[in-house]
Parts: sequence; C-alpha cells; structure tokens
Amino acid sequence: RVGQGGAGVAVGVLARGAQWAALIGALEQRASAAPAASPQRRGDLIQIAAIQERELGDLDAAIAAWQRIAGGGVDDGEAVAALADLYAATDRWAEMARLLEASSSTDISRTMARLVRLGDAYRLHLGDPARALTVYRDALSISPADARARDGAAALLDVPTTRAGATD
Repeated sequence: RVGQGGAGVAVGVLARGAQWAALIGALEQRASAAPAASPQRRGDLIQIAAIQERELGDLDAAIAAWQRIAGGGVDDGEAVAALADLYAATDRWAEMARLLEASSSTDISRTMARLVRLGDAYRLHLGDPARALTVYRDALSISPADARARDGAAALLDVPTTRAGATD
C-alpha cells in the first residue's frame, strides 16, 4: 500500500499520462483510505466522477460516483446539481425529479429558517424593524403559513414605523 504522499505522486503521474483506468484505481484507493467526511475523499470522488464523465464518457459511472459523494442525501448542492445534469443527459427523468423534489424541500426549509433568523436579528438585536419586516415578508412570500415568520411580522405591529406594513 502506497502512503498518502506516494499516492499523490502516483495520481499526478497517472493524470499527466491520461491513464484514466489506473488513475481511477489510485483515486479509489486513496479515497477509501481517507475518513468518510474528509475533503481529500470528496475531492478524489469528484475527480473520479469528472474522469468518468468527461474522459471516458461513462455517465452511469459518473452518476455512481456523485451518488457516493452525496451519500444518499440531498444536502450537497454541488452533488445535486451534477446528478441532475447527469440524470437529464441519460434521460433518467424520474430520478432527476425525485432528487430535485427532495432537494427543493430541504432548501426551502433551510431558507425559511435563515430568513426568520435574519428577521429576528434585525428586529430583536439590530434595531432595524423596517429591514426585519422586509425579510419576514420575503419569508412569507415563500411560505405564507410559516408561523415563525408570521409571529415575527406580527411583533412589528407594535412598532409605529412598521405597523402599517406589518398588517399587509
């Protein structure tokens, strides 16, 4: 087994020589030796996916590599975008739709949480009720029934400068 430094040299030599199969093998070996959440493992798997797609034209193998990167989740925006592109290129529309649906609902939840937190920061800590109202309105335009955003906007009814806007 080659050490991490030796593996890096081997990977560089194989890449310069366009020895794709051997390079994928070396990257796989290095990725499997790295901790699951390490940037090295992720980088190696991304490189494998890129080689599979661009150099070898093996889109199914590129999909498999990106699926390993995503780990079955939809939290990785880069992986979701790459998988959506590859699913479209291979006419795997149902898989693309499932992926984008799951990712979108996760993104909406995160966006809502961030907007409410931002609105709360403006309202409670930064003394800027007008900006808070704008942020709560943005949140409510995404999810009108969100209780957190509604509560934040409702709290601005007590502020004279935002009372009229908060009633909308």
